[in-house]
Amino acid sequence: MVETAHERFSHFFAETRQGLLRYGRRLTRSKEAAEDIVQEAYARTLEQGQRVQAPKAFLFITARNLAW
Repeated sequence: MVETAHERFSHFFAETRQGLLRYGRRLTRSKEAAEDIVQEAYARTLEQGQRVQAPKAFLFITARNLAW
């Protein structure tokens, strides 16, 4: 069975969300700011699609850049 893009993203989201939230909270010291950053980081990662060679690294770097 071939996994759809939506299913792949859902798995990626489930695997990375908690770690990314913790990272965002360390960077911002704010739960609300971290949640905003995480949402935007996922949106930007999804927007880049297949161009992203290392999605997890791109996601965390994007979150870091948004926090600065």
